[in-house]
Formats: sequence, structure tokens, C-alpha cells
Amino acid sequence: MTPTSPGDERSAVATSADVAHLLGAELPGTRVPATGTAGEVSLRELAAAVARLVIYAYPAIGAPGREPITPDWTSIPGAFGCTAESCSFRDLASVIGDLGGAVCGLSTQPAAEQREAAQRLELTFPLLSDHAQTITGRLRLPTWSAGGQRLLKRFTIVASGPVIEHVFAPVPEPAAHAGEVAAWLREN
Repeated sequence: MTPTSPGDERSAVATSADVAHLLGAELPGTRVPATGTAGEVSLRELAAAVARLVIYAYPAIGAPGREPITPDWTSIPGAFGCTAESCSFRDLASVIGDLGGAVCGLSTQPAAEQREAAQRLELTFPLLSDHAQTITGRLRLPTWSAGGQRLLKRFTIVASGPVIEHVFAPVPEPAAHAGEVAAWLREN
């Protein structure tokens, strides 16, 4: 499987088949730019600091005044909802923390766009920029194309230490997804 999902280039929805290979895989030590830090971090480093690391992958967070990646962005399955999903994780970050977890977001957006979003949305966790797609390539994460850009599809990984133990895909309601993740952490 390649990081792309041929034949499904107009959908940001990751399926269970797109992410099945991730179960049991180890998070890479690849360092990428992160918001809220002095520089770069790796998923492996973040996972080592907590019982469970929740990594929600998303296509791109928009910004007021910035044109969407494509004019039809809101009609592309799975593309719309990144801001709402991020705010939902922000609002439930302390609940997830009480359950032994920590949250981070991952996308292929440039670091500057992520810094703007993290500040504007008052996110309490880091957004990681895999703009060079090194993590995406190493883990063969599902991607799609829009506006000449390679973007991550929407899915969420839960890692225990460096090992991926669960993957949520598809994510049909981004704004409610953090609650779904918190419920899973409570039960598992």
C-alpha cells in the first residue's frame, strides 16, 4: 500500500482498509515542526511521556480570510470539519489527560499555518507539521490530493508507548470525534 488511495482522490475519508496496516506498527522517531514547542518533536517522544498518545490526522485547518484549498472544499467528503475537530479535542484534552492520554494533531499543512491555527483556536496541545511527508511515508498514512497538495485523510491513532494499538477510521462526525475517543479510552 502506498500513502495514497488510488481511485479515491476526491475524498478525505480514511476507511478501515486504509489504516489496517497501522495496528501494531511503531511510531517513528522522525522529528517534525510542532506548535507550542521550541522546535521539532517526534511522535515517539510524545508517546514516551504518556500512557497513551492520541494522534488525530486531518487534511487542513482553514483560516479566516484565507481561500479554501479548492472552491468545493466543503462538498468533498471528509474535508470539512478540521477546525471543529481540533476545538473538540481542545475541549476534551483534560478529560483525555485524566484517562492517561495526551493529544496531538498531525497534518501535512505548513508549520506557519499550524502555528496560526493553534494560536487562534487556543489549542492546548501541539499540532505537528508533516509538510515534508516523512511520517506519512514511513507509516504509509492514507492521503488524497486537492488543489495540487497532498493531504492526510481524516483518521485517529491511539498509541501505547511507541506501538499503535487502535485506529479510528472512518471519522464520520469530526466535531463529535474527541468524545468518541474519550469513551474508547474509558473502556480500554
